[in-house]
Amino acid sequence: MSPRKRIAWFVVSVLALYGVFSVPWPGVAEAYSTLYRAVGNQLFGSFGSGGVVRFQPAPKGSGMDTEIAIRNSRSPVVGTTPHNTRITGYLPTVEVVALILATPIPWSRRWKALVWGLVLVHAFVIWRVWLTLLHWFSVDQPWALYHPSPFWSKVLSGLFDYAVVAPTCSFVIPALIWILVSQKGGRLLFLDEHEKGP
Repeated sequence: MSPRKRIAWFVVSVLALYGVFSVPWPGVAEAYSTLYRAVGNQLFGSFGSGGVVRFQPAPKGSGMDTEIAIRNSRSPVVGTTPHNTRITGYLPTVEVVALILATPIPWSRRWKALVWGLVLVHAFVIWRVWLTLLHWFSVDQPWALYHPSPFWSKVLSGLFDYAVVAPTCSFVIPALIWILVSQKGGRLLFLDEHEKGP
């Protein structure tokens, strides 16, 4: 199969797989958000020196599935921020899975790419949550743990806006992860004429 046909088939396969995986199947969203909150509480239940974090279900009608409650242990004031686990974690994960599964390379190589892809995309998700908490613990509020200078406050705010708020990062980073785990010698495997699919 020519590289052009391979690319066309790859694009169609990615769109089909991503479409199937991203459908809010009954029970999947709830199970994922429940697991997400449980892992979040384990990893970030305490944050820095004196930060207390709680991932909990969002109030009904809020349009979100999760709410993050934060406070400084030296203050009784609790701050809350809405959080959408589908956008933050689920969709980047299924993008990586769809890209790797659609790559026409031997399954022995594809499974390895899938394992490493899942490891890296979850590291990315954890980093985004950490950045979110760092941002909210650095704002001028009673729950603040950190008081960065105006320069570093601007840097942190810009990084938060790009990596967490803007949707671009949710699509770009998973694609970069796919390229990282699905290449050989700097060349995408499915463009290599010597690579045979299943």
